[in-house]
Amino acid sequence: MSRTARQVVARPTAWFRIACQGVFVAIFVVLFALASFPVRGHLPVETFLRLDPLLTFVASLAARTALAGVLLAGAVLGSAVVAGRLFCGYVCPLGASLDFADFALFKRIRKAPPAGLGLSWVRCGLLAFIVAAALFGSTLLLWLSPLSLLTRFSTNLAFPILGRGLVGLGLATYRPVVGWMRPP
Repeated sequence: MSRTARQVVARPTAWFRIACQGVFVAIFVVLFALASFPVRGHLPVETFLRLDPLLTFVASLAARTALAGVLLAGAVLGSAVVAGRLFCGYVCPLGASLDFADFALFKRIRKAPPAGLGLSWVRCGLLAFIVAAALFGSTLLLWLSPLSLLTRFSTNLAFPILGRGLVGLGLATYRPVVGWMRPP
């Protein structure tokens, strides 16, 4: 057993975190697969986007109204105050995919502790710029939001590749399962 695998086995909380990430990635994939235009059914396919505090609060600020997801996003911010990066580590599908890629691709590289480059002012400045733009009614900079990036990546790259692959294998004939993925 490799050293990295022993470290994961040794920490029981790591298994809980991996299980949570797997469940939430599965939920994201199902909701993403069910999202279509026009939306059929009553499932809240935009749930993960509503959980993103940046998207929700900036969109509410730009629209000058309280959107439906403000309470959910507020709960995410509240959990961050109480439990740190709980949402990013356990719920966010982008965080799970980054953790998986880190484990799969970089497990042999030993990480050095962060050097404290003093770049936190860049994040704070970018956030201030996004909020200022929202005050003027612009939501153009929301493409920088992590969940927005994940959704865009899934829509424009992963989803078409998967759909074409299933069609190529002849699996797209099973409508209940993959009929929605058939490319035009």
